[in-house]
Amino acid sequence: MVHMPELKIGLVLECASVEEWEAWLGQKHASESEAWLRFAGKNSEAVTVSRAEALEVALYRILRRAIGNSSSNWGERRGD
Repeated sequence: MVHMPELKIGLVLECASVEEWEAWLGQKHASESEAWLRFAGKNSEAVTVSRAEALEVALYRILRRAIGNSSSNWGERRGD
């Protein structure tokens, strides 16, 4: 039997929108080493950012920082 190490979950976020996720990243990405996102299930009444939206926002921020333009936010890029 293989022994798996215990998974330690720290900060868990439940962001209701892309804007809330973007705001959290803008404020906390430098000070938090990790964060777990909780996503609503298909039959849930809860409203959360989707996995695809969360990933797209995070990757966009990483790419913008990599090319030296961290001032843009997701809403500006999408034309919202």
